[in-house]
Amino acid sequence: MARYDDTSLLNAALWWTRCGSHTQYTAITSATTITTPAGAVKAMLQNTSTVNLRYRTDGGDPTVTVGFSLPAGAAPTVVPVNIGDTLIVIGASGAILDVQWGQVS
Repeated sequence: MARYDDTSLLNAALWWTRCGSHTQYTAITSATTITTPAGAVKAMLQNTSTVNLRYRTDGGDPTVTVGFSLPAGAAPTVVPVNIGDTLIVIGASGAILDVQWGQVS
């Protein structure tokens, strides 16, 4: 594993530099694959709907009981990603997910 100096570590963990455009996914009723763009090392996710969502980062499909939870109305969540990773999200009728990718500046 690569070692980081303090500034690089803080930059990767705390500061946000956009990578790509903000995207809103609506009507996520089946497993939906979201591909990480080049240069992204994190994603900010927010469930802005009234139904709960689940996501996985390992390529498997989430279910109603498997995957990380994105509760309806919760604050944005930042998820670390690797280039080539996919986020797979599942919800129910009316599901809305906002995504903004981030990179190290």
